[in-house]
Amino acid sequence: MYWREQNPFCELLNDRIVGVLEKEHSISEGQAGFRKKKGCVDHAFTVGRIIQGRKGAGRPTNCFFLEVKKAYDSGVPQGCTLSPTLFQVFINDLLEVVEAVRKGVKVGDTETSVSGMLFAGDFVGVSDTPEGLQLQIDAAKNEGQAGFRKKKGCVDHAFTVGRIIQGRKGAGRPTNCFFLEVKKAYDTVWRNGLWKQLSKYGIKGKMWRVLKKMTECTKSAVMLDGELSKFFDIEQGVPQGCTLSPTLFQVFINDLLEVVEAVRKGVKVGDTETSVSGMLFADDFVGMSDTPEGLQLQIDAAKKFTDKWRLSANVQKSAVMVCNENKEEPVEHRWKWGIEEIAVVDQYTYLGVEIAKDCSWNAHMSKVAEKGKARAGKLHPILANRHLDTRIKLTVLKSVIVPPLEYAGEVWEGNKKVVKELEAAQMKAAKIILGCSRRTSNAAVRAELGIQSLRSGRDARKLTWQYRMCGMGEERLSRIVWEAKWANKKRGRQPTEWVKVVEDVCKGLDIGENETLQTEGLQGFKENISVACAEREEQNLRK
Repeated sequence: MYWREQNPFCELLNDRIVGVLEKEHSISEGQAGFRKKKGCVDHAFTVGRIIQGRKGAGRPTNCFFLEVKKAYDSGVPQGCTLSPTLFQVFINDLLEVVEAVRKGVKVGDTETSVSGMLFAGDFVGVSDTPEGLQLQIDAAKNEGQAGFRKKKGCVDHAFTVGRIIQGRKGAGRPTNCFFLEVKKAYDTVWRNGLWKQLSKYGIKGKMWRVLKKMTECTKSAVMLDGELSKFFDIEQGVPQGCTLSPTLFQVFINDLLEVVEAVRKGVKVGDTETSVSGMLFADDFVGMSDTPEGLQLQIDAAKKFTDKWRLSANVQKSAVMVCNENKEEPVEHRWKWGIEEIAVVDQYTYLGVEIAKDCSWNAHMSKVAEKGKARAGKLHPILANRHLDTRIKLTVLKSVIVPPLEYAGEVWEGNKKVVKELEAAQMKAAKIILGCSRRTSNAAVRAELGIQSLRSGRDARKLTWQYRMCGMGEERLSRIVWEAKWANKKRGRQPTEWVKVVEDVCKGLDIGENETLQTEGLQGFKENISVACAEREEQNLRK
């Protein structure tokens, strides 16, 4: 997208925008790109003077140089007078989040501290220490939010949380977790706050006004016994069912992660430099800390955020859980949300997956199996109806009973006892459909109905998930926790480790892990795994 000639209107508008920004001090001093009386020389001189001055004082300077890929091509016209200013406003918050880490370098004997400088798409971060520089690099990206984002879902977070608490248990370390539930999140969004957040993240002008007008004009009515009430204005919240609402809510609540991370009381991921303070999926938040006191600081930061942005926490449904707690020295600390005490629990349902304090998935699998059996019992009149075609019953089995039994199967695995319980839930429904005895061979029933065992489904999901993680960027939390090496100081019974499970799956299917991961294309990979699972099912039937 190129503009062939300069537009006088754009030049005038650009001057006005720059004037307003400089008058309101909206642009950080560390940004010089395309600003009046500021240029490359300013930054080159400043960087050179800092590192030379610090060398004279015998101090090292750790520098990080970041270049943004095709910065302009992400959406502003090439050659337009306005484009440099628009990009400048768009990227300005990069400096703010890096400066918030407070790991910059002091300038001589002055009170000034420099964390980073920005010229158009070229950024340089400076720090006293290598660790401080890593914190700045981490601040330049935010991996903690997965809700409603492309190629990110519940599995990402469930896998990350599970891998962290299990890895830390193997290293003999406890993990203090806080699960926050927001009351009626969509319905209580403070609209003036939403407009401010949209503006902060670069949604301005006509687009901003259109979004504002769309929600301001919301009206509703109540129908009772066929009678319709008068229409009334909806003055808060984002519309339920609207395609835009998830994105608007995501923008509105995103700063919750920043305020929690600013406390710097997170947990280290294995042998990496990555530290995780919290993760957010839509309105489901989990905070993690090494210590009870650190977790309370995170809770206090989250409380200030919800108060500021007029969100209400459902304290009764929020909870604290201490994973891998030392039984000889139990934690006496009591956590509070303001003046209300937060419940301490042994297990908590996060994104539909049961997280347990013993860091295993056995509790989740048992709960899912019980629900599956109960669901099969409720559907007994349909599954046992002789007047219904078997294909219809099979559709009910595959669409109603099996999906909850397989949900997030990429993440969890348990001992033989709970695996057997889970398989029994599917087989109960399958045997009702065929009207056969409970003692009939499971393999024969599956062969008759043309279905696979739940184990095969989970195995395929795990291998597919590993394949996807291989294709993820190195900044993705899921990949970081997967590749991280964890210390091994075993204390007590250890949970089933995900990496070991995948190795066993590959052996069980008689496939080479590295060879499988080199398959071209996700579809081809899935086909290979499907064939391997089918062959194993056939072998089990012959036995």
